[in-house]
Amino acid sequence: MDVAALGKDVGGGAYGRPFPGIPARRYSWSEDIAQEIITAVVHVANELADLRLRESDDRGALWAATRGLQVAREAEQLWRLRFRAHALLGEERELEATIRSVEAMLLDLGYAMEAETSGTLRLLQMAKR
Repeated sequence: MDVAALGKDVGGGAYGRPFPGIPARRYSWSEDIAQEIITAVVHVANELADLRLRESDDRGALWAATRGLQVAREAEQLWRLRFRAHALLGEERELEATIRSVEAMLLDLGYAMEAETSGTLRLLQMAKR
């Protein structure tokens, strides 16, 4: 599968949650479909961002991770990729703003930060020293 090409196709049209105007209680059938779409977009965004980072295309990685987060803001694996991309681009202010954004999102949702996300942040802090 050509993840880069698929990412451009899927990511190009990924803006927010699928079926935003459909009332969940009235059309309960749509929830399963929406979750499948979200899962697919997050998967493709994750794969594409990771591929872009491996190919030293940090801007492309940032684009892919950000696209995925537009659909699923709670997808911490995409936040981690954003952290890495900002760090590799030397965008210290953007990195700090992104960290604050994920912390606020987690607080808003009542979620605890995943251990892997905490670990990524520790590694980035150590790399700055």
